[in-house]
Amino acid sequence: METRNPDVLMEYKRVQNKVRQETRKVIKHEQYDMSKQCKHNPKNFWNYVNSKFKSKQQIEDIKVQDEIYGQSTIISKDEDKAAAFGDFFSKYTRSNPLLYNSWVKNH
Repeated sequence: METRNPDVLMEYKRVQNKVRQETRKVIKHEQYDMSKQCKHNPKNFWNYVNSKFKSKQQIEDIKVQDEIYGQSTIISKDEDKAAAFGDFFSKYTRSNPLLYNSWVKNH
C-alpha cells in the first residue's frame, strides 16, 4: 500500500475479507456440486481430488554457505535441497532443542 492512512487500511481489509468470504463460498458450492455428481460422474470427481494433491509450487534455488570455508553454493536439484534442509534442521534439533525453538519463534 502506498499510504499509511488508517481509513484506507480498514477499507482494504474489509474488501480483502469480503473477497476471501466470496471465494470460499464459491469453492464450497463447487465441492457440494461435485459431491452430488460423484456417483454419476466419478472421473470428474477423481480429477478434482487428484488436482488438490498435486504440488504446483516448486522450491526456488537455495544458497548454502559452507561452514568451514565460507563459500556459497547454489543448490537447484530437489534431492540436494531436501538434504540441505534436513542437515540444517537436524543440526538445530539434535544439538540444542532450546536453540531450535528460539529459531522457530524468530523466523
